[in-house]
Amino acid sequence: MQLSFILQTREADWGNLPARTSIHRREHDFRVYYCLQLVDTVKYILKHIFVYIIKEQGSDEGESE
Repeated sequence: MQLSFILQTREADWGNLPARTSIHRREHDFRVYYCLQLVDTVKYILKHIFVYIIKEQGSDEGESE
């Protein structure tokens, strides 16, 4: 009785394996995609902040001369 329950449970686990793998893969792809998007956004913002600071410093030097 207990052995048949264990075998049925394992059979069900193996049957659900492709679905679980697919879900985990989608979660992973989702995380990777949005992490890359976040990294790109942060790089874009930082780049423009530094460009703005450099331009402002350049304009301040031009005014003092």
